[in-house]
Parts: sequence; C-alpha cells; structure tokens
Amino acid sequence: MVRSLGRSGVSVALLAEYGDAPAGRSRYADRVEVCAGLTTDDAMALACLEKLGGSGAERPVLIPTADPDLLMMDRLRDRLSDHFRVLIPSPEVIAGCSDKARFAEWSQRLDLPTPATHVFCSPAEAEAFARDQGYPIIVKPSLPQDWASEEVSRIVNGKKALLAHDVDELRRLCDALAPHGVRLLLQEYVPGRDDRLFSLHIYVDRSGRPSAWFTGQKIRTYPTYAGIGCFVRSLVVPEIVELGQDVVSKIRYRGLGLLQFKQDERTGAFKLLEINPRTSSWNLLAAACGVNLPYAAYCDAVGLPLPPRADQREGVRYLYFEHDVKAFLDYRAHGDVTTGAWLRSLAGRNVYQHWAWDDQRPFWADARRLGGNVLRKVTRRAE
Repeated sequence: MVRSLGRSGVSVALLAEYGDAPAGRSRYADRVEVCAGLTTDDAMALACLEKLGGSGAERPVLIPTADPDLLMMDRLRDRLSDHFRVLIPSPEVIAGCSDKARFAEWSQRLDLPTPATHVFCSPAEAEAFARDQGYPIIVKPSLPQDWASEEVSRIVNGKKALLAHDVDELRRLCDALAPHGVRLLLQEYVPGRDDRLFSLHIYVDRSGRPSAWFTGQKIRTYPTYAGIGCFVRSLVVPEIVELGQDVVSKIRYRGLGLLQFKQDERTGAFKLLEINPRTSSWNLLAAACGVNLPYAAYCDAVGLPLPPRADQREGVRYLYFEHDVKAFLDYRAHGDVTTGAWLRSLAGRNVYQHWAWDDQRPFWADARRLGGNVLRKVTRRAE
C-alpha cells in the first residue's frame, strides 16, 4: 500500500501497531507512528489517529491494510469521519463479508455463485450436511479472528480452513474446536489443487461503478492447501471479472475489495469462496502490472479524476520467498512438486513482498529479523 501510493506521488503516513513493521522502513513512508493498541484499544487508536488527521478539505484518506485495521475503522467510523476520508465499505457490507455465517445467508438470498454452506448447529446436523454434500468437507470459522487464539491456532496449524475426509475426522475436528467457543461453518469442497484458486482485486467507485480491477492465479499458498498466496501470477480471467462485477452490484459494494474464487476441476465453473472488504497482502502485484488500485481509490476519495483503466500485464509473479520455501517443502513432502520444478518456477519477472530495487530498506530490516530468529534458535539448541 505504501509503495503503490508513494510511487504515484501521494504523501503517505503509516500508523503501525508494531515498531518493527517492514513498511515503516520504506522510503515512501513520509511519516511513521506506532500505536500499540491500534486494533485492541479503540480509545488509544482514536488518540493516535487524531494526531494524523485533519479537518474539512484537508482530511487525509484513511485506508486499512488488514482485517483488524478494517474492523477498528468500522467501529470508529463516525468519529473518524471528522478527521479523515474513511475509505471502507458500508457497515452492512463489512458485517456481511466478515462474518461467514452472514455471508452464507447473503449468498443464498442473493443467489451468489458460492459453494453450499451450513452453519454448525449440532453434530447430527453437521454430519447430515456432510453426508449430503459428500466428503471431503471444509470446516472453517464464522469469524476468522476466532482462529487467532494460541490454543485454536495450534489445532488448525495456521490454516484458514480444514478438510474433513470422513465422518470420524469431522467429529474429531468439531470435538477439538467446540471447547473454545468457535462458531463453525461446513462448506462443500470444490475439488482442485491450490493452482485452481483465483482472485479478483477490484475498486468500485463512489457511484457504484467498477473502475479498476486485476485478476491473479495462486500457484502456491502458505499454509498449503488452505492459506494465503505466496507465489501468484498475473493472469487475465474474464470469467471471474464478469462474476465479480455481478456480485458487487448485487451487494451494493463500494471501495477496495478482494473476491476469492476456486475453479472446479471437474466442470471448470468458478465458485466464490469469500469477499475480503480490503486489499490483499499481494496487491502490489496488481500495481506492478499497471493496475494501481490504491491510487485509484485515493483519487476517487479526494475528488481527483480517476486514472484511465489500464490493461493488465500478464505473466508477472508475486513471491513471498520466506513463506514460499515453507510451502515448497510441504508440497514436496506430499509429492506435489519436485525441487527442480520449484526452482524453475522462480525464474522470470517477479515482484517480492519486501524487496524492491528502489526501496531496499524493508528487505534488509526483515532480513535482520530473520537472522535474529535463526541465531536465537541456534543459541537455544547449543544451550
């Protein structure tokens, strides 16, 4: 986000929850403020934000970069609007996208192209739904943040969703998660490997018109089989552009958004898995391919003419190397990729999570963090 705006000549102030945020080292971050309670203490967040705010025509644009930021801004939107142009969707849309149970109801009512979904009520109902849909079945939280606790994270191993391959595995998962008060969803499994995952990044302007969009294909994710894209390629996919534009129209979406699809390997049909009412961790790939979504959103927010819609360049890849190495090791263990195939895939034009020739300090800051982690592990083993 910082690079996409800064390279377009926008002055960027970064409010971070942690002092070691790599984006804070960017040459494009003109000002960096650290607020330890940004997403957990609304009074502290408001006090920190008021230092960066303005009034009237001088109000800066406020854009979230992750779910906790988004939810904090949603809670405080009325008070923040005096100081900022708050660039987030409506409260109804955020609630409908963030709570997967609400999203399931929404999808059924509006006939969105989503897999069949059931909100967990009882083990008997869950087993009946899984039996009707057929195994494997996906188990996921209604609220993603419910899986962020240390206890639940150990159970799910960092994955956004889990697969139950039979009734015994479904029972074990439900029994393990039930004591932690997690509201569960069961969802039809759309067959296909991780490279059947596709994303539509979109900006819908204040009039409701999709004014910029970008599509990408996930090649590898971390955690594998149910994680975040760590190796993604730019690919124009007209089918999900058409589906996505119909979806945002039906739900009256405004702002930056990310629609996640999976292509059924049996039929070729695309199913909508979720909508994130914000940008993704790899939105910088879109900017590298000529589609600068944050800048389009900024222009619309401050009343500047929107940049002409650019044709997307294909074939450029996004690589988060630290996560991709871990993903490769797991894929290889499952027989899904060889070392040679992985190494060959890295050749070509890539953009990276931290590295950029014109902005190297975030990379070196992260390298020092990784080096420190390795040194601590070696020291502990030596002791």
